[in-house]
Amino acid sequence: YRVNDNVSAKYFSQLAGTIRAQVTNINFVSVVRADGSVSSPQRKDTPAGLKEIPLVSENELMQMPAGKVLMLVDGAGAVVEIPQHYKHLPMTARAEFVRPSEIELIKES
Repeated sequence: YRVNDNVSAKYFSQLAGTIRAQVTNINFVSVVRADGSVSSPQRKDTPAGLKEIPLVSENELMQMPAGKVLMLVDGAGAVVEIPQHYKHLPMTARAEFVRPSEIELIKES
């Protein structure tokens, strides 16, 4: 998944699936009185019923913070926190590694 890749975000959003959720429309209504004054906004909630919504929207994927991932297992998806080992287990020494060019030398030895 690449940064700012809308096509991938859409693909993974669809792959994660949808959930059925109770949706409520929230409106704020102000009344203009005869004297021209305006009342403070009053909240008015209107149940809109059940609606299929994405488990994770494209926008949420594009703005997902570090440490959170979309995990897909056996066709089910969830947004989970992953351990950030570098925060809890800082490296105190440089890791040893083998350069690809040295692999042949190791096999011959």
